[in-house]
Amino acid sequence: HTNTPIMGCGGSRVVPSGPQFVYKSDMDENGLFFWIGTERKTQPWRNPAIAGWVSATRSSNWAGKATDACGREACTSCTRDLAESWWCFDLGKERLFTTTKYTVRHSSMPEMVEARMQSWRLDGSIDGLSWRTMDEHTSEPNALPACPDGMATFSVVPEKAFPSRFIRLFMTGPALTGAQNLVLSGFELYGGLKELAPAQPAATQTGVGPTRPPPDR
Repeated sequence: HTNTPIMGCGGSRVVPSGPQFVYKSDMDENGLFFWIGTERKTQPWRNPAIAGWVSATRSSNWAGKATDACGREACTSCTRDLAESWWCFDLGKERLFTTTKYTVRHSSMPEMVEARMQSWRLDGSIDGLSWRTMDEHTSEPNALPACPDGMATFSVVPEKAFPSRFIRLFMTGPALTGAQNLVLSGFELYGGLKELAPAQPAATQTGVGPTRPPPDR
């Protein structure tokens, strides 16, 4: 049954096979965002969110921009100090991605080291409305290293991984400082990509939901 088309969001047809992105080291050149940002490794790197090839949004703005998370330069970018802060990545209506690993990088500023996350979950969604949790961490102060530009990579167990158009990092508790700013200066995904072929126009076909999904619990 490997040649049976799988229906994706918006009635698109899922191409049965696609690129695999295998992790080797934190923020290497093997992840999905690097691949998109280099146009399948054929062109010089560009931030794919700034280029408009993916969309990055967040629950609120304080330092930097939401697109910083798709970049490769050390910086400080974060939401406001508000509960349930989140960052969301829309891969586009022609992509579904099954995450096996993801890399998180916090601030480049020494004074922001203690503001690193210790409680969060990684959610996925096809339509940006209904979410499933793929990975979760609670009160883990050493999950991210205590140094500027610290980063770490986390695994998604196979039974929780599923093809998603939207990937969301959702902060579920305060940082070590007690503040609830979600600090994120880098994010990368590893796993398998299914590229979708647009379906034939149909009178009953509907949209796929908002590009800025509201947080849910």
